[in-house]
Amino acid sequence: VVWLGANQKLFRIDQAKQAANPPEFRVLIRHVTAGQEKVQCGGLYLRQHPVIAMPGSKMPLPDWPELPYQRNSLVIEFAAPHLHASGVNQYRYQLDGFLPEWTEWDPDRRAVYTNLPEGEYRFNVQCRDVYQNVSSISYFQFTILPPWYRTIWAFGAYGCLFLGILYTGIRLNSRRLKLINLRLEKLVQE
Repeated sequence: VVWLGANQKLFRIDQAKQAANPPEFRVLIRHVTAGQEKVQCGGLYLRQHPVIAMPGSKMPLPDWPELPYQRNSLVIEFAAPHLHASGVNQYRYQLDGFLPEWTEWDPDRRAVYTNLPEGEYRFNVQCRDVYQNVSSISYFQFTILPPWYRTIWAFGAYGCLFLGILYTGIRLNSRRLKLINLRLEKLVQE
């Protein structure tokens, strides 16, 4: 129990009661860097310009980012603002769509993923404080687009190229057969 006095008032702080009834806390995803470019900064998703949404505003939330395949390496930084011994907070995280298992509890506040294949992902993170209270799950969703040579347009071009080669092969073979046929007809006529 700690007693504090100020302005003719006396305050009693019972740390045992505070630990028994902890306030709910969340993990903040502070920065997401894809390649060399920041995708999210200070909990806000950045398109060309920062999107600032204040609580209660009618501004629509931004879509989750779609990252080009060239930026498929991510560094995700997170933190839990907690008043009691925040230096000993531990974190665990998972990347749905890549590694479904949660990591072990660790004080490191960043996750690094390199060479992610194309697909849809959801990064989940939780914090455990000094009193072993676990935060709610915070998440960041994103999509990594396929490289140009694995897009629907590329497969369409591959199909057209295949059909063009097949058509040319059939035409060349039929011309060759006609020439052979003409030679045989000349031989028969002689």
